[in-house]
Amino acid sequence: MTQKNKIIIYVIAAIVIVSIIATATVFILKTYQNSSNSTQQNNKISADAIKLDAIKVSASDPAKAKILYEQALKEYQNLGDTHNVNDVTMQLKILEYQSKQK
Repeated sequence: MTQKNKIIIYVIAAIVIVSIIATATVFILKTYQNSSNSTQQNNKISADAIKLDAIKVSASDPAKAKILYEQALKEYQNLGDTHNVNDVTMQLKILEYQSKQK
């Protein structure tokens, strides 16, 4: 084998190794991103369920509704969901206003 052929083989081997590393990195990042999105979706579903429970009991048990709204508020704040943070905050203010009226 000549010196020129050895250099070509080394260059091809280096290109193959770099390609394998780049492909593996892309797959690892996609897997991490998918698991992060899945966790965030599960937290949103959990917060929505807590909020729905609070809505159901708000007329019959305002104290329990307040606790549930506060739990949902923390979940939404952790998710960065400003729309639902505002909604739950307003629900808490409404409960507070209603309790002062009684």
